[in-house]
Amino acid sequence: MCMALGLSVSLTGCKDYDDDIDNLQQQIDENKSAIADLEKAIESGKWVSSYEPSENGYVLTLSDGSKLEIKNGANGEKGDTGLQGPEGPIGPEGPAGETIVPEFGVDAEGYWQYKVGGDWIYVKDQEGNKIKAQGEKGEQGEPGEPGEAGEAGGNNVTFNADGYIQIGDKVTDLKATGNRPVMVADTENGTLALTWEGKTYTLLMAGSEYDGLQSLTYRRMAADDCDDINSAYVLGYTNPGTKEWDTIASVPGSLQFKVLPREFDVEKASYNFFDTHLTKATAEPSIVYVNGSAKLENGILTVGFVPENIDESENYASTLEVTLNGKTTSSDYFNVAANKLDVKDAIVFVQSEDNEEVPADQVSDMKAGNIAHAYHYQFVYTTSYALNDSIAFGLLSNGERKSFEELGVGKYLKTTYELTEDLDNGLFELSEDGVITVKKENQGSAINEYCYVTVTYEVVNALGNVIRTEVRDLAIQAVLSTVTYGGVEIMALTDGDLAMAYDPEAAQVVVLDVRKFEDEIGGRNLLNKENDKANSKVWALGYYNNDEELVAVNPGIILPSVTNAPASNTFNPNEGEMFLYFKAGDKGDAVTSEDSLFLIVGAKTYFENVVERDYYAVVENGGEVEKVVVGTNNFFLNVGIDKTIKVTRYEALVDANGNARVRGLWDANKDFTMSANLTNYYKVVPSDVKLAFVLAPKDEQPAAVQEVYDLLKIDGTSGNYIFTATPVQDRPIDVNVVKDIKVYAYNEAEVNDPNAKPLVNDLKLQLVSPLNDIKIANSPTKAEEIKNNGGDPITRNMLTIMAPSLTDKYELDGDATAKNQEVIKNGVVQGDFGTDIVTYGVQPLVYSIANQAAIDSKLGEGTVTIDAATGVLTILDTQTAFSETTIEVNVTCKHSWGSSAPAATFKYTIVRK
Repeated sequence: MCMALGLSVSLTGCKDYDDDIDNLQQQIDENKSAIADLEKAIESGKWVSSYEPSENGYVLTLSDGSKLEIKNGANGEKGDTGLQGPEGPIGPEGPAGETIVPEFGVDAEGYWQYKVGGDWIYVKDQEGNKIKAQGEKGEQGEPGEPGEAGEAGGNNVTFNADGYIQIGDKVTDLKATGNRPVMVADTENGTLALTWEGKTYTLLMAGSEYDGLQSLTYRRMAADDCDDINSAYVLGYTNPGTKEWDTIASVPGSLQFKVLPREFDVEKASYNFFDTHLTKATAEPSIVYVNGSAKLENGILTVGFVPENIDESENYASTLEVTLNGKTTSSDYFNVAANKLDVKDAIVFVQSEDNEEVPADQVSDMKAGNIAHAYHYQFVYTTSYALNDSIAFGLLSNGERKSFEELGVGKYLKTTYELTEDLDNGLFELSEDGVITVKKENQGSAINEYCYVTVTYEVVNALGNVIRTEVRDLAIQAVLSTVTYGGVEIMALTDGDLAMAYDPEAAQVVVLDVRKFEDEIGGRNLLNKENDKANSKVWALGYYNNDEELVAVNPGIILPSVTNAPASNTFNPNEGEMFLYFKAGDKGDAVTSEDSLFLIVGAKTYFENVVERDYYAVVENGGEVEKVVVGTNNFFLNVGIDKTIKVTRYEALVDANGNARVRGLWDANKDFTMSANLTNYYKVVPSDVKLAFVLAPKDEQPAAVQEVYDLLKIDGTSGNYIFTATPVQDRPIDVNVVKDIKVYAYNEAEVNDPNAKPLVNDLKLQLVSPLNDIKIANSPTKAEEIKNNGGDPITRNMLTIMAPSLTDKYELDGDATAKNQEVIKNGVVQGDFGTDIVTYGVQPLVYSIANQAAIDSKLGEGTVTIDAATGVLTILDTQTAFSETTIEVNVTCKHSWGSSAPAATFKYTIVRK
């Protein structure tokens, strides 16, 4: 090997690094920092204004005057490595190891040359041919078009992933070796190409118009090379007819690269994987770019690839070349693999951290309690269990089991779920996509029961033909929500009996499985060795709170184990108490023991609104609560006392949107108050729960309600909750404006608790005026013609023409019949209520001309008027020539709840003689 124009040949020196570890680490750290500075300079758009060799590499002066020192790698020494040329003398020998930057340019005939402070030398490709620039000098050819032999496919000078200098797509015979940084100047494009620490960079010189990628660095996925494998998948099977491998689908892998500049148009670039190789490979391997897969985000380029001619048992190295604007940039090497996934190896597994295989006879194993991780196949009875999220059909890939969906081949697997024939117990529902739920009416009965499901997996090929079928029966158990602290679980004699509903009136007794209990604690002799009823015991029950402290259900009534427990199962607890009662059988003629075990629950037993919890039998020891230990075991039971408060509206009073209409009556005191007994609006269970109604806070009410908020009230002192709305004089409550009065209903026992939540929060009261609209007794059938006679004003008394009247509901002098009574007759307020009607109740009629503005505009202001109180219509005599003119008269009545709707309008035709 000879030096190329003063650049050293590649020699390998030996060194004992044990004597210089600290120094080497310092060099490594310094280079990492310098590389980061270099990338930052490229990203910020700085260019190189000058460069010079240094003792250990190069010093670059950047456009802002800052300097970067490019040093040897940790294993490099001056003179050890440099730019290596081909065999044979090429030029005068230079000093070994000098870091002189070679310059590259194109001669007058369009061939590439280079020099290092001396004469120009032709650049040769690896077959010894001169390399011609693409197109004529100064003229760019079409990128990607093949040229003559020796012609470069692009005009930028850079380093490829092997360290060889590359011009366009032509690899030269010049190579950077070792850890020494090597840099070449491309005078044609105004760039510096630098290879350093296995990475390549393109730096701009002043005035450069280079617009390709300046850096393309593989983004590692793992710290260890052995783990840094980028995989694609080939799903297939061995065809039983041909005995050959048939591929069903190829699943692309993906690779990521850090790029500079951080932003470029990925659609304008082309992508090619280059130099895919395996030592001693027998076939020509390759990986192919997936068209359209390139994505760029925050300076990270992601591309997809599929393998060709790759042995699935081997890993391969390759590089990526990206050509942008005719300039090609190559990445460093990365590892790829193609994993063969054989359909026959697919298994049914649990999608958990361990991804363990589902037992072949899972149903029997589950029922027998032989599955170590039974919780994989359980769900809380009030929730659901998604089979498609919990259990999958899949294969191993890179040591990790993945479902068909996770492998990207989900469309080749068809999964169906059915309740297992002959085992369906009618408690469960199963959706088409494999979601198990307990039927609402069966929730209590389903606790600890199994839902039996048959799952069928069918793997199909691209033509839809079934390649493999796997059928698996499963047992999925509905359970209470449990926290296990260790011990023997106490079970009901009949499954499901431990899920009880709250009972406000009577005690409840549940028979427990005493045989199972005695067996699991180590034998009945630990409780009743002498088979004597005097060994009966009663324990209070406790539980662990959120601080993991054992507390009693009923502080103050904790019982120790007793020898004088009741001899029958008619033990009567007080309200709110819950005990575990072991009744010892006495000696008798029976061959088997008469021992029995009961859960005794008092009426109204319910603890801190907890529906599901593990309860432990406890005793009091020196004022402390302790779990009962029998033999070496603690024991507990999973009991749920469901106090679900259900509130149902009476549809006749409250509609589906929570709207309730409120009317009212005149009372004997001639006041008017709208009222409603809200207690009658809703039905509540359980029977000991009562609703307390309160007005929502003022700031939560509509604006119109806020204006009269102090006139509204809910009074519960009588035992019922009575809503009232009472207007005051000169302050009506207009029902046309005051709407949607918000009312909340709470559990009466919690109504004063600031943390309580309302059981009803959608009740909206709608005040409805009891006043009927004004009625007209003598409405004219057609418009009346009024002629101007050229003299005095013409008048018409509307009372004699229309005779308006108004009715109301009222209760007077204790008469509760509340019949409709006329309060305005022929336009006059009646005196049936005494000398005066309540001034803020019904007011006299008001008359007005609806089209007053139009008449004034046409006939002149004041020509036609009406007395608002008497209803007398006046038409002045004028000299104006009238055309036919229509007068529209409205009649309304103001009252405590707003105003009545206007009566029908009346029309008069005015003409002049």
